[in-house]
Amino acid sequence: MRPDLAPEDDVLPVAREIQRGGKDLMIVGHLPFLDCLASQLLVKDAEAELIEFRKGAVVCLDYGDDRAWRLAWMITPEIL
Repeated sequence: MRPDLAPEDDVLPVAREIQRGGKDLMIVGHLPFLDCLASQLLVKDAEAELIEFRKGAVVCLDYGDDRAWRLAWMITPEIL
């Protein structure tokens, strides 16, 4: 468990660590942190609000060979 995944924490330290990590991982956390982290990874703007990330949703981001993040899929609570 990490101490820096609280709802209002700055996403930049986590985003930087993910970029350096180079391996698959799953992050379980709270909103709005996860919204902001996904936006930071996708377009380097934590405030962009790209994904309507609702409670109970699962989002998968892929890191491509071109060193860019993409939304691979999203599952909402209604699907589950």
